Amino acid sequence: MATTIEAIERPDIAGEVITLPERARAIVVRDQATYDLVAELGRTARSKESIILDFYKPRKAAAKAVHQQWCDDEKMFLDPITQTKRICAEKIAVWDTEQERIRAEAQRKAEEEMRRLREEQERLQREEQRRLEAEARKAAEEERLKLALEFEQMGGKEEADAILAEPIPEPVIEMAPLPPPMAAPMVAPTYERATGVSGRANWKAEVFDIKALCRAVTDGKVPSHYVEPNLVVLNKIASGDKQLMNVPGVRAINVPVTSFRGR
Repeated sequence: MATTIEAIERPDIAGEVITLPERARAIVVRDQATYDLVAELGRTARSKESIILDFYKPRKAAAKAVHQQWCDDEKMFLDPITQTKRICAEKIAVWDTEQERIRAEAQRKAEEEMRRLREEQERLQREEQRRLEAEARKAAEEERLKLALEFEQMGGKEEADAILAEPIPEPVIEMAPLPPPMAAPMVAPTYERATGVSGRANWKAEVFDIKALCRAVTDGKVPSHYVEPNLVVLNKIASGDKQLMNVPGVRAINVPVTSFRGR
């Protein structure tokens, strides 16, 4: 089916055309004669160009027509396949998003439950500490009363009064530290992904404020290549306004173009 380049028909002037660039490079324009010589070679090249274009035009058109037929035929079968893939991908994306929302909600609840359990542990520990401190205060008070009573029974009224007047020190109960908080276990996905189906994040930039982006370039916050000039529009303005072009940061330049007419 394939056609090699050697089997393709070529114009009779093909060999002559190949030498034109070398001939052009060999000419050094230093006077009228050499100027005329290089101009003549340019016109010759233009004439050869017309011959080459005319030779290949119908052949390219025929090849293009065949190529277009193959492309149209291919498209006829690929279009429903592409649509099917798009529809399936959209449905899977909707399902994935919803299932991830469900999983994330379950994860949030699991983490919230772990926090609640931790807070409950801390609350129970504080209550136990207060209970132990109350018992220690009660025991200290009972011991003080007992000691004061003993002094009073032995006739030491003043010593007993002094013991009762002395404040009881606040008991300090050191509680064993709680173990480090445990992280909530990761909630498993709600479904098993089908074989041959994969997903990945696909981040893209969306420019919603071009002026803010340009200000960031001006302020040096981002590189200048973050903003590309629209040369199609700018060249059109330069072509119309020429030296009068007045666009900040842009100037009109004249790039001469030399053309040749065939003989």
